[in-house]
Amino acid sequence: MLVSVNVIDANDGAFDDPLDDEGALKEQLERLSVLCRFRYASVAEYLAQGLDATAAQYKSVLESRHQARGAIERRLAWLAYIVAAVVGGLSWNQIPASEGEEELDAKLSRRCFDIAQLIDLAHQSLGPCNATLELAILYFFTQFRRIYLWEASPSLNSSGGEYALAQPSSSKQKVFARVFETLALGDATDVTNRLVAKIANNLRFWPDNDQVICASLDLFQEMASGLTPSKVILNLEATQFLLEHSTKADALPFVTRARPRHRTTLHATLAKLVLGVNEDAHTAFDAFMAPLEQTLTSLKDALGGLPSAQQLQLNGGGGTPSPNQQKVSQVIDASPEGTALLVGCLRDLRGVIQAASNRRAYSMLFDLLYPDAFNVLAAAALSERHEVLVALLRCLQELVYNKSQRITFERSSPNGILLFRECSRVIVAMGSRRLVGTEQYFVTSMDDDDLFQFGRDARISALGVAPSADGTNSSRDGALRGDSDQEYKSRHKTIVIALTALQRALDGNFVNFGVFELYNDTALRDALEVAMRLSFTAPIVDVMAFPKLAAAYFGFYEIVFREHASFVLTKDTATLITILCAVRRGLELPSLAPAAAAILDHLATFRFNNQHRTKLGRMHAAIQALDTHLAAHPLLFKKLLASVLNLLIFGPPSNHWVLTRPVLPLMLVDEQGFLDYRDTLLASQPTPENKQRLSQAFSNLISHVHRNLDNTNRDNFCQQISAFRHECRSFLVC
Repeated sequence: MLVSVNVIDANDGAFDDPLDDEGALKEQLERLSVLCRFRYASVAEYLAQGLDATAAQYKSVLESRHQARGAIERRLAWLAYIVAAVVGGLSWNQIPASEGEEELDAKLSRRCFDIAQLIDLAHQSLGPCNATLELAILYFFTQFRRIYLWEASPSLNSSGGEYALAQPSSSKQKVFARVFETLALGDATDVTNRLVAKIANNLRFWPDNDQVICASLDLFQEMASGLTPSKVILNLEATQFLLEHSTKADALPFVTRARPRHRTTLHATLAKLVLGVNEDAHTAFDAFMAPLEQTLTSLKDALGGLPSAQQLQLNGGGGTPSPNQQKVSQVIDASPEGTALLVGCLRDLRGVIQAASNRRAYSMLFDLLYPDAFNVLAAAALSERHEVLVALLRCLQELVYNKSQRITFERSSPNGILLFRECSRVIVAMGSRRLVGTEQYFVTSMDDDDLFQFGRDARISALGVAPSADGTNSSRDGALRGDSDQEYKSRHKTIVIALTALQRALDGNFVNFGVFELYNDTALRDALEVAMRLSFTAPIVDVMAFPKLAAAYFGFYEIVFREHASFVLTKDTATLITILCAVRRGLELPSLAPAAAAILDHLATFRFNNQHRTKLGRMHAAIQALDTHLAAHPLLFKKLLASVLNLLIFGPPSNHWVLTRPVLPLMLVDEQGFLDYRDTLLASQPTPENKQRLSQAFSNLISHVHRNLDNTNRDNFCQQISAFRHECRSFLVC
């Protein structure tokens, strides 16, 4: 390993540096740790001598200020990686068999801590070192923390918030005591502070190096996510520095120059530490959020009075922006500095929202944000800048994500309703502005000619075709679009995030949507309308070409057909047919088949449960609308059933189980369509023997199946159709 440094230098970089291949490097280190532990005493002595000699040479180079230090830094990087692998290779199952080895670990570790301090001093005086050396030190810190800053080792001193090693009563506790005594850097709190200080220095010194920033934040996040009490890490001097300067580019320049997600990760980690403090949590959280509140207040003042919810919405979700809306958009996009301030605030806020992982934390956050922060979010939705909309929608997407049931308010609290209304407000404002002058694509045919083409994938005609001004069709090349990242970012990325955010809000189980209709509140209806129209700005060929767009599209319509079927069914026939054409294509793809099959299941179940009702009640309009759609397309359910059965019998085996669920409701709503399919398939078989076996298979399929959609009946039918599929595939000729 060390020889590679000389080889690379001798050949003027003609060979690739093994340190640059992270995957191969980690694989080698994993095996090396096992080998070194067999004769650890001699290996440790060799490594210590190598570290001492190389560190002394490095100090000499730094003092001279003129000699090249690249080769020495790469040699130090190799040694740091090897020490990290050896230290990380300690197995607690071998204690006390390996007793005494922890002192060797401590001696080697002390040398790595000294090197970390040395390169920070060199960075301040001579500029950055080789990034590979920084990554090696971070890898060492990660391994050392995992083994010796083990969360179960220290106990928290409740009075001072510091580590206090318990009296050495167990083997592990004795090991920890010997390690910190040999390390001679103080107790576990002091060592932890050194790790966080190194992380803070990397965030200061490496604003443009994505690898170093990412590795530093990953280590910080691991420390905050462990069992170490948050108060221990929070009270460290280095952590306090990060808390005070988390939004200041002069102290931490990476917040404006690194990738956006790094800024979000930093605030998520800091917020997790703050929210993990049990004593006086509200005061600590308010102090942490003060800089963000100040930024939001300055943005609000700059806008000079935010528009109301009604003023933020465009009439009909696609009209001309009002003068008030244009003013808000111009203020937001007026200067690069103002845009950067807003985007940074949204990214920081997203990180805080990610950290609010329980009910108490989320409630504190919501009380702090509502209503002023939500007004700024709604105004930001009128921006024409892509980076603002992406940051805004990602923040909203996280805000309505009910992970671990964190969005749970008191029974008498209106916060769940208010949260959804604000979500609707942002989506409607953004979507309405986006829809101005944007073409929408609809499909008007379900392709009659491929209905009974067994053994072939169903094809949908007119995909992504919209009539142009002269009455002709303008087709699009999906193959070229599928390969274009720029096409996705410029046209579809904001739609994907908006659909995902609304899907999470609809599926969050934190609001009873019936109250909107009961009190004639249009928030739900407006959000669904705008989201649906946004989805139609992408032709079906584009939906299938971009996986993220397809996942958002099908996820959104799955929840809509499950919980709000009456809304989509009362739309025009072209809307329903366009969605169902996309569903037919989605059935063919394993990643989309579960959602596509669920959509068909919800639609057919709705039809079956309501087709013979005499008292329609509040579903009257939806049932009548569905009857109208079926009058225009009488073979609709027949085609959908044929598509599902074709894929079940002749399609790939990878996703057949998810396709079994919608078959029973589709059969029950169109029994004649099922019989026609059976007869056509029988007629396609060349021999009487095949026809006889197929006829018997169909008889077995419908035996013991009742005409209802109870769960028991569904489960029995799914098992029978799986057996039917297995039987048919053994002899059918397509």
